[in-house]
Amino acid sequence: RLPQQVAIMERERELELAQKGWRRDLRMWRGWLGGRRGVEAEENFRQIQDPLAVPGLAELLASERDSQIRAMFIDILAQLGDTNAVSALSRAAIQDADLENRLRAIDHLRKIGRTQAMHSFTQLLSHKDNQVVNRAAVALGRLGDPEAVLPLIHALVTRHETVVQPTANIRPRFGRASNGAGGMNGLSV
Repeated sequence: RLPQQVAIMERERELELAQKGWRRDLRMWRGWLGGRRGVEAEENFRQIQDPLAVPGLAELLASERDSQIRAMFIDILAQLGDTNAVSALSRAAIQDADLENRLRAIDHLRKIGRTQAMHSFTQLLSHKDNQVVNRAAVALGRLGDPEAVLPLIHALVTRHETVVQPTANIRPRFGRASNGAGGMNGLSV
């Protein structure tokens, strides 16, 4: 192997180990929240400056059940502000169950990653799930970028297809009238 390849492999290994270390610490601090070491854990979270913590924070945000803790994770990701943090905030702006957290993520995206978020939300305007489309439209509206107007107009034109199953009350028949009195032959319903 060339020395450059070895250097790249070593650097990737160091990055991987650092990210694993962050994941371990973040999970440990998350376990402290709500307990006797909760204040210390919150302080540790608030002091994070390393972008290598972003993947671990994004995982915690995606799996967290407590809305207030998710709000804290959203704020921390916004402070870090790299592309991975913007991606995690974009997911939170669409997927978070709490409206306040979705709006919080969008507000942070307006400041740190408007262009990347706008591209992400624009792609979601053609999603199959109408709830995702609506949330993406709200996010684009809150970003306030005039370039979002045309994709939003195109998203208004929708086509919905539904399959209607026949009811059991319709029984087509051929032959004589069912009352036995003779009459017309043909299709009866």
